Amino acid sequence: MEHDVFICHSAKDKAVAQQICDELEQKDVRCWIAPRDITVGTVYGGAIVEAIAASRIMVFVFSSNSNQSPHVLRELERAVSKNLRIVPFRIEDVQPGPSIEYFITSSQWFDAFSGLLENHVNKLVQALQRCLAPEGSCTEFTVPIPPATREPTLAAPRATSSNEFERGLAHIEESLRNQKWCRTVMTCGQLLEKAMKKLLDDARAEDADNLLSQRLRDAERHIGRGRRFSDNFALDEMVHLYLETDLFSELRRRLSSSLQKVKQLDWDKLVSCFDDAKNPRHSQDVGREDANEMVYGTKLFLYDCELLGAKQKVDPVPEDERQLTACPICGTAVTEGWSYCPACGAQLKLVCPVCHRALAAAFRICPYCETRISRHPVGETEEHRRACEEYRVFCAGAYLDGVVNVREREMLGKKRLALGLTQDEAYEIERQCAPHNVLEYTRLVEGVLVDGTIDENERVFLKTKAGELGIDEWLARQVELVVQKIAGLIAPDMVS
Repeated sequence: MEHDVFICHSAKDKAVAQQICDELEQKDVRCWIAPRDITVGTVYGGAIVEAIAASRIMVFVFSSNSNQSPHVLRELERAVSKNLRIVPFRIEDVQPGPSIEYFITSSQWFDAFSGLLENHVNKLVQALQRCLAPEGSCTEFTVPIPPATREPTLAAPRATSSNEFERGLAHIEESLRNQKWCRTVMTCGQLLEKAMKKLLDDARAEDADNLLSQRLRDAERHIGRGRRFSDNFALDEMVHLYLETDLFSELRRRLSSSLQKVKQLDWDKLVSCFDDAKNPRHSQDVGREDANEMVYGTKLFLYDCELLGAKQKVDPVPEDERQLTACPICGTAVTEGWSYCPACGAQLKLVCPVCHRALAAAFRICPYCETRISRHPVGETEEHRRACEEYRVFCAGAYLDGVVNVREREMLGKKRLALGLTQDEAYEIERQCAPHNVLEYTRLVEGVLVDGTIDENERVFLKTKAGELGIDEWLARQVELVVQKIAGLIAPDMVS
């Protein structure tokens, strides 16, 4: 089917998306909308990709629902990669999360959260008609995002500090480009100090029973030799405080990240680099490798602790909406009680007891909130042991040639869900099966790609580390492809 407009929307906003579609098609503007235009038997993801590529404009129905939808995010990414013009149609007064904003930051908004929706839809249709006309102009769709008309109801707890850390990271990257190695290390160390103190303050503020506060006070007196408090601690003392009180475990309760990457940072090396940069006798010895190491550690800490690029946590489906959910395989809206997804045919016999989302029949763990799906409570311990052993066998086979490729990584991901293993449990098993140098290089690539890009200095850093670890160019490329694919930074058709 030929079409001009692709309508991107969350399944929960289907009514609004359909209204836009109907109005456009009444004006002879051809549209593509899921699931209506997905042919029976067609692979859902492939149909989406082809439809986006064949479109001229994407209308994005923006709401709190689409703001948290990974499927919507993938559609926006494909639209940007195909140079489609994106027209956000905002039906709720909410601001986009960092990931969504990245793709629509230069687009003109159509605000439709006040007054009659029908009037806003008519204005959108008229604008699209002008844009799609043979001699039409789309300049009206190039105005930046307007400011919020009011404060968001649920403001992000670290919105101000995130901007502060973004500015700090920009200063660091500028110093790195100008080859100011000592200044780069100094700025990194200061930003790390600020970030660690910010997270510590947040943890204290949420410490209702004061158990953490007491533990921290005892550690502060010991580390500061009874003279200082943590708000005056230098980087080495902050690191000591985090490790001594196991503050990382406390942070994991508040963050969606497991903090695996942060916990594996070489903190002694980072502190040593910072101390050298502060010491006039040693500052001249600080070089490119030291600067790259500090930038890597700083960027990884900020992103993994969600001070930048915070991940969206999965909220439970509200009780009055639990009769409607989405297929865990393709994202199509389905009704509770359906045995199969009408779009992709996946079996839907389970519902997560925590977030109340539909799960595929083979799932032993919820892919949304990592809740285990208990089948046989009596034999759960033995079942878990067998699951770990089975996953270990698959890992050993995948790593026979020294590295896991993209297809093997997808297979391991599906196997983890089917066996009911958490990401931490799966990582620990893989750590025992993978060659040490491959595992270490994978960790480094994950850290560098935590912001979604590898710049020139990070490329130098990875090349140096690959040489130190004995990783050849082909092996390094395979690891990078796998990490990028998992992070959703490259499309499946870009991987051989």
